[in-house]
Amino acid sequence: MFKEGFFKKLLYFTLNLVKVVALICITKYVYLYMTLDELGRQQRTDKSTHKFLEVYDLEFNHLRDRPVNILEIGVLLGSSLRMWKDYFSNGVIHGLDKADKTQFIEERILIEQGDQGKIEDLNNVFKNKQFNIIIDDGGHTMIQQQRSLSCLLDRVTKDGYYVIEDLHTSYLHRQKTHNPTNCKTTLNLLYELSIFDPIHIENFLPYFTGYEISPQEILNIYKKISCIKLCFTNRKSATSIIRKK
Repeated sequence: MFKEGFFKKLLYFTLNLVKVVALICITKYVYLYMTLDELGRQQRTDKSTHKFLEVYDLEFNHLRDRPVNILEIGVLLGSSLRMWKDYFSNGVIHGLDKADKTQFIEERILIEQGDQGKIEDLNNVFKNKQFNIIIDDGGHTMIQQQRSLSCLLDRVTKDGYYVIEDLHTSYLHRQKTHNPTNCKTTLNLLYELSIFDPIHIENFLPYFTGYEISPQEILNIYKKISCIKLCFTNRKSATSIIRKK
């Protein structure tokens, strides 16, 4: 026969298990109804300071409960990766950083080391994986932004998104830091891609010179995208959302 103490322990264990399950359910429910900006402020990511998250929430909300794959270039302290994990409750979040950031790996967060300025690293990051959204929040130099876009756009799924953040580096006074080769800027590239006539685009190849990527690479990018949104969220910050065909 079971002793009385056994049933007390069983009851105590059951009550605590119910509390844990209830807490998990409540936490998940709360996250589902928090805005992306609220989650960003909770994780202390500077995307909230720059006002980017209000823009992203409008674009990405329809994917929120889907099993998406997200890649963010630039890990830093892992704040943004945790924010995306909370926002996309069924998603897997991938991070790429030049430094070793594997200490921030956790459930549904994967991280690899690589330099976005090197084509071979970009080609090998999470090899063969397709992403619903790629966010470039890496080094913010012109060569990094332009090479990453050229190399990784094919890794975005149909109707997916490619985001380039902190485009204000295109017009910083300390230009040599972000543009040592004095090439045409990423902001200029996105503007040109957004205004050219699709019927006569190949006639404009001579205009696509002076960038860190070739005119043919730029033409290839143009053929794969359906629209570009340039978002100047305040006097010091700018981001972009590129929609894949």
